[in-house]
Amino acid sequence: MRRYQVRRWAEREEAGKCLDCGKSELATKRRCKPCSQKVSGYARELRSKRRAAGKCIRCGATAALPDRPNCGPCSQHINEAQRTRYRAIKQTVLNGYGNKCACCGLIQFEFLSIDHLEDVLRRNRAEGNFRFYRKIIEAGFPPSLRLLCVNCNLSLGCHGYCPHQGDGGLVDGVAL
Repeated sequence: MRRYQVRRWAEREEAGKCLDCGKSELATKRRCKPCSQKVSGYARELRSKRRAAGKCIRCGATAALPDRPNCGPCSQHINEAQRTRYRAIKQTVLNGYGNKCACCGLIQFEFLSIDHLEDVLRRNRAEGNFRFYRKIIEAGFPPSLRLLCVNCNLSLGCHGYCPHQGDGGLVDGVAL
């Protein structure tokens, strides 16, 4: 990419215009719809050509791993980016529910999970956590869900009570 292109894109992005045509006023996106469709069509075609040639569909330079569309470095880059996005969206959900276990008060990020008080926003296991967390954010952090650590959540699911609670298994005043 040439310097003038980078400079032009930066100017257009700062002005809130489409990076490619510079015409449309955009609030959140980087390209207008026609330019976006054109770029995505080109990218799809390029990936198809690279896949057919047995190359990495992302960089095109190195041979793809067996049964994988990307080379090792590209796969690693993609995995790191996905982990970063997942961690950010999970942190948003945790912040929305107070960032600690409703039962024992544990604040360790890795151990916190969502508990269903009702079947309102039931999670489809095939969706995975990322989409489930997005649903929670879109629904405005419904009160039918709460944060529990894995130990409290598992104990409630298996035994019907949590050992941390001495009041017959009540968590936040809710009978389990």
